[in-house]
Amino acid sequence: TLIDGDIISKRNLDRQLFKEDSIDRYKSDELEKQLVTKAEVKSVHEYFLDGMEIKEGSTFFVAVDNHPARLAVLNTVDRIGKACFMAANEYRDAEAYFYQGKWKEGPLDPRVYYPDLLTDKSGDPTSPCTGEAMEASPQLAISNMMAASYCMWLYWFWSQEARRLECVEAFPVKVSSNF
Repeated sequence: TLIDGDIISKRNLDRQLFKEDSIDRYKSDELEKQLVTKAEVKSVHEYFLDGMEIKEGSTFFVAVDNHPARLAVLNTVDRIGKACFMAANEYRDAEAYFYQGKWKEGPLDPRVYYPDLLTDKSGDPTSPCTGEAMEASPQLAISNMMAASYCMWLYWFWSQEARRLECVEAFPVKVSSNF
């Protein structure tokens, strides 16, 4: 399920894989068209909110640009006992991290190592960014690409390699870089 209430604008074209004829359409619909899969894909035109009903067995791949949305996902992961892979970036920085609900309140909980997740309400998904806010925090396409790549590498590691290894304490949970 692709969940995103955002509509594509011209400023998205320089940092996301959308074409000009996608402007004024929902991002989730356009991403659904790009997916090559035999699985059923559903597009939802909403912002992800805490308490949203989620299909059993879900794994979350999260690419959000604000703390309220990240917190909503983390709280949902805790509630249903699953995991998430979160990609984040700024203008020149990119990172991804993996989180499991069993890590809540411990050193691997993003709310512990990023405590501002609990208090920063800027960019709340129920109050979408204005053009002015977007201009104040532009993003490079390479930062988006790196964050997504890190997220997929963590997914590969945790879904394929982690099962084969014995030393759980040494597993990667966060990857980051800046340019």
